[in-house]
Amino acid sequence: MILRRVRKIVRGLPDPISGPFVRRGLLIDHSRAEGVLFKVADTREELEAAYRLVHEVYVKEGYEDLNKPEMRINLRYALPTTATVVGKVGNQVVITLTIIGDSPFGLPMDMTFSRELCDLRREDRWIAEIGALASHPDFRRRQQAVALYADKAILAYAMSCLEVDDVVIAVNPKHVWVYKHLFLFETISNDVRRYRYVNDAPAVAMRLDMTTCLERWRLAYQGKPEEKSFYTFFQLEDPNHIDLPKNKASRPVWDEAMFSYFFEHRDDPRREGCGSLKDLYWVLDSLPGSSGAGGRDAVERRAGRPRGKMVAC
Repeated sequence: MILRRVRKIVRGLPDPISGPFVRRGLLIDHSRAEGVLFKVADTREELEAAYRLVHEVYVKEGYEDLNKPEMRINLRYALPTTATVVGKVGNQVVITLTIIGDSPFGLPMDMTFSRELCDLRREDRWIAEIGALASHPDFRRRQQAVALYADKAILAYAMSCLEVDDVVIAVNPKHVWVYKHLFLFETISNDVRRYRYVNDAPAVAMRLDMTTCLERWRLAYQGKPEEKSFYTFFQLEDPNHIDLPKNKASRPVWDEAMFSYFFEHRDDPRREGCGSLKDLYWVLDSLPGSSGAGGRDAVERRAGRPRGKMVAC
């Protein structure tokens, strides 16, 4: 109760006061992430475990209906510009996050924040949405350390593999202060809206400029000891905990067999009319904003930085 009151007071303070106060409370305890390996999911088993974990957590939080399919997934997950990061203990997925690179399909946030995203696109910035955060209940006591490693892994992937200009997130208003002060996200929506993708839960749109975040982190955490600096933590190479692709040209995870497995029924509404992965690529190339090159190879080449506008805004 006391901690909750302190947080409420801090959130009401001006940013120049609340920011340093919040960052002072950061403690990166590597020992609490011991035994957890963070990687990009690249097998059917890892992806299924991640999608099921998100579904279970979202149902409990009211972000998804119980009668929905038991894996939370959408058609954009089959694109090579999407990656799901998992934290594993042995074969068990204990935390997951997914990043979706912009494409002619748009992003889930376009359902509610299309104006804000289009403002970024008009500046010729390539954006990616991070979402589908879920952690296993048994690891909630290690939440901060495990979550920080997951955040580091997915931001490193966005920076080094996707090479996006901005990552965007839709955040519950009560968590805005964490992303603003610890990771230096900026609010890009002027109001709280009902985010359709999570059962109309209240949300605020935020963005992190990936082209300037390293310098901003350096300045914000200047003089802080290693265990209290997200900048130092992000720069630290830690192959025992984080295993990411070495380059952006890694092979796409999804193939026709994967598509058929996750979208088992041909009348599954999540297929959005696509009967196969080949159909998905054909639709993608026919949408406004696409290069129109056609075929699987053209889409796989987009796993690097795309050229031109992604969505007709």
